[in-house]
Amino acid sequence: MINHFDAYLVGYYGMRNSGDDALMQATILGAKTFLGSTNVAVNAPIENPILKELGCTGQTLSQFRGHQRIKHYQRALQSKAVIFGGGSVLHSSRDIAQKRHMLALAGARNSMALGVGIEGFRDIRAEKQCKKLLNECGLITVRDKQSFEIATALAPQANIRQTFDLAPSLLHHFSGKFSPVARQGIAFNFCPKVINPFGEVNTHAEEQRVEKAAKLITAIWESTKEKVYLIELNDQPLISDKLVHDKIVSALPSWVEVQRISYVANPFAMLKCMSMFKAIVGMRLHALIYAYMMETPYLSLEYHNKCAQWCLETATSTDNRFDADNFSVADVHNRITNGLRYGFTQPKLPLQQAVSLSISNWSETHEQSTVLRNYSAI
Repeated sequence: MINHFDAYLVGYYGMRNSGDDALMQATILGAKTFLGSTNVAVNAPIENPILKELGCTGQTLSQFRGHQRIKHYQRALQSKAVIFGGGSVLHSSRDIAQKRHMLALAGARNSMALGVGIEGFRDIRAEKQCKKLLNECGLITVRDKQSFEIATALAPQANIRQTFDLAPSLLHHFSGKFSPVARQGIAFNFCPKVINPFGEVNTHAEEQRVEKAAKLITAIWESTKEKVYLIELNDQPLISDKLVHDKIVSALPSWVEVQRISYVANPFAMLKCMSMFKAIVGMRLHALIYAYMMETPYLSLEYHNKCAQWCLETATSTDNRFDADNFSVADVHNRITNGLRYGFTQPKLPLQQAVSLSISNWSETHEQSTVLRNYSAI
């Protein structure tokens, strides 16, 4: 069959999640810029605004059970390579098996898994499938040390490199497009902590977190008089940030003013938004990543191992890291007020180096490229 596409990009794309939006856009721009791909297909809805802006081919809606898998296989067969771009995409046996089929149809040696995270597997079958995929795929780059250790232990002969998350590479593509803004206010991002693949949560733990979030926001508003924002990075129906934020707003005293910022499928707009805050307290991984990219101080409320791994990779101060279930309102409040008064401790990994590492997912030759020297987001 004649190849219609230079690459088929696969991830958790087009699902109204700002983190996956960033990974999708970074993967598209990386394929076009560093691989010279001109005809690119993406497993995201055809009406997705990012696809329209970048001239990519999306997917039509599934019409029947199993249609999504058929479309994956068709696109893979029509493409010179499959690229799995970013995120925790290697954990269930069924999903990994589908990815192996796509590799076989497109040509495994030409295909890549870039900037991915590898964590605990659901079962031994998933682990065995992942081992096979790692050995078959032409190139695997992983975003953190833990992922690298797991991957190389599973498949020591595979072509695996430790790089970085794909999202910071967006700053290379957006270079010169950001203007300095006067920072104001403290932003908060909370999300449900899902405990199984069906989206279920620990109701008691969620209620406790909402109660503490309301107390924290009230204390910050009363003690600093800074504007308070609730920013939503995920708008999926059952696990949206909005659902949690609605409960927090309902629990706030009537005199506490909070401004809501809704999800938008536009990483550039989200980055601009992040650049205006004095600090952000965030649960979502990409709340931290977006803040880091804009050199906005952040406090991490860690609800998942991937957040902990990000903080380790960026050398985020332990003083700015808290457990999402067990954080002390007083400790977080004091960290914010002290940061406003004396300055926040920023991650030790320089932003310039992070952008370089992010681009190295595509080619090691870009690590010392002159476009990255003296880099600043704003």
